[in-house]
Amino acid sequence: ALVAAGEKDAARGQAERLANEARDCHPAHFNLGLAFWLADDPRRARHHFEESIRFAESDSQRQDSYRQIEALERQYRAS
Repeated sequence: ALVAAGEKDAARGQAERLANEARDCHPAHFNLGLAFWLADDPRRARHHFEESIRFAESDSQRQDSYRQIEALERQYRAS
């Protein structure tokens, strides 16, 4: 909601608070990756997508994370 309202700094702050409380599991890191990506912080987004790969419990979860990293890189290479 914060990103949609154009408040990327507030969204980044909220994602940082959540990151400090994140459990070491695939869903937490995957969703933090998305949050940081939407908050325009590709470095932290990539970090959390990489962590989501580390904690993935299936090939499907790993592939989802790899796809997000690829899309993130495409977006920031184009800009």
